[in-house]
Amino acid sequence: DLFDIVENDVSSDGAPPEDPDVDGALDWHGAREQVGGNEAILGELAGLFVSEYARHLKEMKRAIHHGDATLLRRAAHTLKGSAAVFLANSTVEAALRLETMARKGDLENVNEAMAALERAADELLPALKEKAAAVVA
Repeated sequence: DLFDIVENDVSSDGAPPEDPDVDGALDWHGAREQVGGNEAILGELAGLFVSEYARHLKEMKRAIHHGDATLLRRAAHTLKGSAAVFLANSTVEAALRLETMARKGDLENVNEAMAALERAADELLPALKEKAAAVVA
């Protein structure tokens, strides 16, 4: 009945229950909706993101080292788009910050921005690995 539904849908502290598909790093449920509910495709995309992340990171670091704003903009833009699939807001925002800095040619605080991206990705990658493994299993 309705009472049971409400009782089971709210914890003792009055907060709604945590959604196992949503954590601070990504929104798997929302991402699944973006791909038409196809969990297999989403799992594949998660695996691809995990495998390609190191290459994008290396490319961005190389761009920073050489002061190549064009390469940095392109790599950050690609990573931003890939992270957006998973509604990984922290990673998307950090990549957008790098992309914007590069577009403006303002690389003064680029190391700080890069560190923020790495911190966000450090949370995202394990979550994606876990979700991708669950899809395969």
